Amino acid sequence: MEHPEPITLSALEICNQLIHYYWMQTLSEGRAFVSMLVFSDYQRHKWAYQMQIEDLLELFYMFGNDSSAIKGIKLQWDEKKQDYFVTSS
Repeated sequence: MEHPEPITLSALEICNQLIHYYWMQTLSEGRAFVSMLVFSDYQRHKWAYQMQIEDLLELFYMFGNDSSAIKGIKLQWDEKKQDYFVTSS
């Protein structure tokens, strides 16, 4: 916390932190949320991530935008993993 390091997380990693959070705290300036500190249960002994609310809103907008919507999917069985993997069609 005393020596933060910039890092880039994938959308999947950000979602994992938000969905499986062990601890989350928002930071505000006045009445506006500015950033949040979060870490998941899985990495709670390693990292705490500070995420800017403006960046999170941009990410949510990008995925909520109709142009990013998947119109169809194709499921294909992976014998090695014994599970399906999904591709867009």
